[in-house]
Amino acid sequence: SEEGYKIFRKEKIMGIWEIIDSVEANITNYTDTSALGGRTYDYFVRAFADSGLSKISNAAEITLPHTDVPNVFY
Repeated sequence: SEEGYKIFRKEKIMGIWEIIDSVEANITNYTDTSALGGRTYDYFVRAFADSGLSKISNAAEITLPHTDVPNVFY
């Protein structure tokens, strides 16, 4: 059983995948407060446990509006 999830993000154009956070198991939403408005990002998650990391999830692409308000990733 998973202990939590590692959240990965990259900017769509010329981005590099990086781990931006880890959350506990059973978390169903995440607020990415470091994402910048007006940009497009790709996200994926991997479950982790003592036995290692899961396979990569399907990626989700999100384009954020031009705003300074934090954006939510579901």
